[in-house]
Amino acid sequence: MDENDDKPSSTDDEQSKSGYKFPKMVIFVFVVVVAVVGVTGAFLMHMNNYANTGSIATSSNNTSTSVNETQPVVYQATWHNVTSFSGSRGTQRTFDIKGERFKIVMSATPYTNYRTNAMKVEINGPSGNSNVLGAGELNWNNREGVKNKQITVEVTGTPGTYTAKVISNYLKMWTVTVYDYY
Repeated sequence: MDENDDKPSSTDDEQSKSGYKFPKMVIFVFVVVVAVVGVTGAFLMHMNNYANTGSIATSSNNTSTSVNETQPVVYQATWHNVTSFSGSRGTQRTFDIKGERFKIVMSATPYTNYRTNAMKVEINGPSGNSNVLGAGELNWNNREGVKNKQITVEVTGTPGTYTAKVISNYLKMWTVTVYDYY
C-alpha cells in the first residue's frame, strides 16, 4: 500500500468541502424562491379580493375606516304623473317635461244627444315651437250609447314646456293626464 492511499488527497478534501456547500446553497435558493412565490401569491390574492369587493381600508392614528365603493347605479326610467286637468269645454294648458318622452291619457264621456260628440287633444312644443308633435281624438257617432272612452298618445321630444290644446264637442266631462318618462 502506498502512503498516499491512507491520506485523503487534497482534491478529495476540496470535493468534500464543496460538496457540503453545494446542497446548502441549493436549499437556501429553494427557500428564497418559495418565499418570493408565497409573498407574490398572497399579494395578488389580496389585490383580487380588493378589486372584487371595491372596499378600501385606511388607518391613521389608531383609527380604521372602511369605505365601500359601489358599482355604478343603472337608473331605470319610469312614468311620472306631471299634471291632470278636466272640464267639459275646450281649453289650453302648458306643462313641463324633464325626459325625452311623455304620454297624454285622454278620456271623455259624451252627452246623450244623438249628435256627433268628439274630443281632440293637440300637443305643441317645446316652448317657441308651434308644430303639432302629436294628437289624439275620441269620437262618438249619433247612434252610439253613452260610454266613457279613453286613448293614450305618446310623444317623443326634448325636455321643455309643452302645450296641450283640448277641443271639445258636446261632452259631459273629459280628463287629460300627462305622464313624463324619465
